[in-house]
Amino acid sequence: RQMCIRDSSNVGKSSIINSLTNNHSLAKISKTPGRTQTINFFILRNHLYIVDLPGYGYARISKVMRDNLSVIIQEYIENQINLIRTYVLIDAKVGPKSLDIDMFDFLAEYNKLFSIVGYDPITNDLGVAVATKYIAVGSSVPFAKPEVGTLAIQAYANPKLGPEGLQLLEKGYSPNETIEILMKKDEGRDYRQFGIVDSKGHSATYTGKKCEFWAGGMTGQYCAAQGNMLIGESTVSAMIKYFVSHSGNLADRLLDSLIEGERIGGDKRGRQSCALLVVRPNAGIPVYNNCLLYTSDAADERSSVDLGGRR
Repeated sequence: RQMCIRDSSNVGKSSIINSLTNNHSLAKISKTPGRTQTINFFILRNHLYIVDLPGYGYARISKVMRDNLSVIIQEYIENQINLIRTYVLIDAKVGPKSLDIDMFDFLAEYNKLFSIVGYDPITNDLGVAVATKYIAVGSSVPFAKPEVGTLAIQAYANPKLGPEGLQLLEKGYSPNETIEILMKKDEGRDYRQFGIVDSKGHSATYTGKKCEFWAGGMTGQYCAAQGNMLIGESTVSAMIKYFVSHSGNLADRLLDSLIEGERIGGDKRGRQSCALLVVRPNAGIPVYNNCLLYTSDAADERSSVDLGGRR
């Protein structure tokens, strides 16, 4: 696994890397900005690496080298499947500069996805399916608790909102009320996206006004679908239409709805990660009690899941 660090030239990236690795001579510190002109990998522990990317100020280097570095860095961020986090360092005395804002916008391109949450009134199963270009989506987006509800928290996802949302549902708040309470105190509300279904089948969806185009959500009977940076609204509407027009195993319906959204258009940057979580009271082995099915990070959604003997 890899965590990369990037900054405007001369912010102090090398010093932070040395501090994190407890090796003050590992990353070379220079008084001349822009000395890092390659991608460097440092072992933090076991199989976790800190990746030192060239600063995006590039200091005094030629335009040809600057363009070459831009291509190398973009290809690394786009294609490195082991990249789990990217950190941008800001000079606290100066604050974000134009290059920092550009970097935020660039990284935002890799944080978009589409999802569907659903409920089966026959089995009382609750579940969520999600797909994106972003790696390890199952670690931060899907949440569910049997006989309570299920949530998908995305765009600039804040995983802390998942347990908080489930607690509100468990106290009897509706999905709409839950979203209203969570967003009222969330300073990042304009960048959030939610999909919620409770144990009664009531659904709600929310899209912050600053989520990347195309962004939006829809609700249907026992379901809600939402997405951002999609080809268009058709991805979300296709998932809703498929879910409400089919019956059977909830996990199958969620997964097939996700695949239908992908077929129509999906994430316009492509697909790299997906997750499916379904819960049922007293299901699963004791360690994962109530978890009927969970799978994450499949390159091919259908081939990764074994549902009732079908693979």
